Amino acid sequence: MTGQGSAGAIPARGRAAPGGSPMSSTSSWRLLASPLGQHLGPALRAPKPGDPDPVRPPQAARDKLLEYKAFASRDGHIVVPDTSALVRGVWFEDLDWPAELKLSPTVRIVVPILVVEELDRLKDRERITKAGDRARRVLRRLRTLCAAVSPGHPAKLPQRTGVTIEVLVDDDWHQRRPNDAEIIDQALLVKALTGQDVRLVCVDAAMEFRARQHGLTVFAMPTHDDARAVLTEATPPAPGGLTAALADRFVAQLTPTAVEVLAVLCRNAPQLTYEALQAQVGIGRQRLGGVLTSLAAARRRLPRGVVYPIERDPEARRYRIEPIAAELLLAAVDRARVARDRQ
Repeated sequence: MTGQGSAGAIPARGRAAPGGSPMSSTSSWRLLASPLGQHLGPALRAPKPGDPDPVRPPQAARDKLLEYKAFASRDGHIVVPDTSALVRGVWFEDLDWPAELKLSPTVRIVVPILVVEELDRLKDRERITKAGDRARRVLRRLRTLCAAVSPGHPAKLPQRTGVTIEVLVDDDWHQRRPNDAEIIDQALLVKALTGQDVRLVCVDAAMEFRARQHGLTVFAMPTHDDARAVLTEATPPAPGGLTAALADRFVAQLTPTAVEVLAVLCRNAPQLTYEALQAQVGIGRQRLGGVLTSLAAARRRLPRGVVYPIERDPEARRYRIEPIAAELLLAAVDRARVARDRQ
């Protein structure tokens, strides 16, 4: 889905209003009353006598409008997460965004720079809490993903086909509002640029009510405590005898890297090629081989008679994963992450 609607409000070249700036065409004046105009307001104003650089503000606005035009032209349904979604929700790469939000397979996660700044403050202030630990993990992952693309461009989530993530950076002349209001304003700006029904994603109820009051569609980010994220002992065993309790014991003995590899394999049940596995986990072939060897060793600790649900097919160069067992293992991974966050 391409950007549309008010993205077309980016002003074309036109005759400047008397005494106005180079941005003061008729369409520019209409722009001033829009959410985009409110965002660019300090740069769209006409220069005043004594301004040290009367050309810079309108030039900055022109440059920003070109940047926004490129932003709006990209494909994908846009979701804007707040800080609570990234810190207290399920891990953002684990969520099946298209399925959960009932959108087409192409989804853009647009993170306002204010959210990144709040994560920075959390990681520094909350050094021994689960919130601080999660903030550090999110920031590390964001840096890794975004380092692979040019600044301002979306980065693909390796484990989620059709889903990208990007950071929306404001400028030094942008006048910020208090945090929740600012994030809502950023979502409204994206809505104005693209003409989309932008989804704001959050955990906090107060943010949800504020966002709805401003006409935004809100998606409540699921947490690890949600019933749909947890499979309990009442879940029937998988073919081969694996149960939820056995899945918990199996995951508990794995290293963090092995857990991530296991999660990728299970998310791609019933099968995944060697090449696709390496691309999604993002580690070297030699290291991946060592992790897979550790998984194979861990299977020996399953009770006799219980079948390990991941089978290597060397001729087809792929792994085959039993789907019901994969769901049990994914739920065990979720529970292990919750336990770690609560420590």
